[in-house]
Amino acid sequence: MKIAIVGPGLKRHFAERFFLLPFAILTSLSCLATDSAESNPVQSHVRATYWHEKGYNFDPACMTASEMDAQVKDIQRSKYWRKKGYDFNPDYMTRFEMDAKVKDIQRSRDWKKKGYDFNPDYMTWYEMDAKVEGIERSRYWKAQGYSFNSDRMTANAMDGAAKDIQRSKYWKKKGYHFDPDTMTALSMDIEATLRQPQAQSKGQ
Repeated sequence: MKIAIVGPGLKRHFAERFFLLPFAILTSLSCLATDSAESNPVQSHVRATYWHEKGYNFDPACMTASEMDAQVKDIQRSKYWRKKGYDFNPDYMTRFEMDAKVKDIQRSRDWKKKGYDFNPDYMTWYEMDAKVEGIERSRYWKAQGYSFNSDRMTANAMDGAAKDIQRSKYWKKKGYHFDPDTMTALSMDIEATLRQPQAQSKGQ
């Protein structure tokens, strides 16, 4: 078996190439939008000039006119929220993401007043609402004699599980044994319906 031995000069050559590779990648990615910008270079340059007169500096070689407009809206939105006490970076967040984050923060404050502690950095307002619904639903079912874990089940899942358990009890009184952990109320009804003709024929 032959073993290739790499000399120091070739080693240095490979090392230099690998060292420069990240910079080459970054350079190519920095103007990833160049193709789209070049699709209408005149419009991009005109828009860049327009925004430059208003104090915004954009590279028409890397951004389209629509991207410049969107970036300005993001910057303006960040200024709007800064006046209200929120600090967002328009280079990393769009105006839509800023609005959503504010809603998350405000929602966490509302729930904190009611005794629930949620982190808006990890949960959206919708997830907070769903979590509270799950906790309150588990309390409701606990009062009815059912034990559900709100960390693992949603409110709808609890309602469905309770219905399955109740249905299995109903069919048990009629002589059918169904496991609510593996069958839904609907599947129990279907199975019982299919068995009834068989039971009638055996009775005859």
